Formats: sequence, structure tokens, C-alpha cells
Amino acid sequence: MKNLSFVLVIILISFGQQISAQRAINPKIGFNYSRLADEPTVGKTKTKGGFNIGADFRFGDRFQFVPGIHYATHGLAFSGSQSPDIDNKISVHYLKVPIVGNFNIFNSDLFKLRAYGGFVTNFVLKVDANSFINKDNLSPINGGIRLGTGIDLGALTFDLNYEIGMLKYFDKGAVPALLYPNNTFNNVLTLSVGVRVNR
Repeated sequence: MKNLSFVLVIILISFGQQISAQRAINPKIGFNYSRLADEPTVGKTKTKGGFNIGADFRFGDRFQFVPGIHYATHGLAFSGSQSPDIDNKISVHYLKVPIVGNFNIFNSDLFKLRAYGGFVTNFVLKVDANSFINKDNLSPINGGIRLGTGIDLGALTFDLNYEIGMLKYFDKGAVPALLYPNNTFNNVLTLSVGVRVNR
């Protein structure tokens, strides 16, 4: 048992040294498309476009621990709630905190092919004015599983990821309860470009 504990301590120390030796900041900007997972009781769910800006922080070499912080707008869109030819698109502003594990499939200085997965937590900041919902109608925290891939071409980075909603989207309110009586989740597809700065 002592030998096993000693080996685990050595592994953790080695991993910690690798993380401290390999660090990078990755500021990025991009756009996203979000869509509620379920159909409303009236009308149809539609896709909502938005944007995102923020930074990821990479720790490690081939295997990386990657937390981040981002500001993003996405939200919900649906049609037919008032009449068949009216589209209702509502922007929601978020502070997003993803935490993922990254694996560099190809790991040269000039080219990296990455695959990653983890979880992202979304904190609601505000909801743009509309006649259907307000900030109090939404769960203050939502989020889900994030799966993605990306490439680094020198210092340039390109990422494509998909967020599978796992936390309930609505909190309370007559309109959300009427349109989505069983509640729903929000799924988000994000494409971004950035710059990798090694530290």
C-alpha cells in the first residue's frame, strides 16, 4: 500500500510539473447557433444566432487541462406563437465557464489537431427586452456537456464545438410554462477563431 501511495505521489508531481511547464493563453472570438431541444406547445422551435468572445487557458502538453471564460449571446427562437408568420427571437447574455480535457492528436509546433470534451456552465447576465420572457423566467445557471475539435496553425486556432444542454432552461413564469410545460434544454454549436500565446 505504501509503494502504491509513493507511485501515485510521483505521478501527481510529474503531472503537476508538466502542467506548470506548458501553459498557453488562447483568446478567441466567434459565432454560435443555439436551439432549444424541444418543440413548444404552439409553433415551432427555430435556431438562434449569436456571438462569443473570451479566452481559454491551456495547461499541459499533449494532454491538456483547459478552463476558460467567455461572454456570449445565444438564446431561443420560435415561430407561430402569435401567428404563423411571426418569428420570435430572444437574445440571452451569458458568462460561460467551460472546463474541458484536451488531447492533441497531432502535436507539432506548426500544426496541432485537437479533440476535447468536458462541461460548460452558463451564468445568465441579462435578457434583451421582449414581450415573452425576462431574466427571472430563466434558470440562473444552465449548461451541459461540450464536445469539440480544433486545429492550431502556428499561433492561429480554429475551434468547432457542440454543447449538449443538460440543465433545465426555464425557472418560472406563465409563458415558459405554457410554451414548454415539461421544460427543455438549450443546445449550442460554436465556431471560433483565436490566437495561441505560449507562456
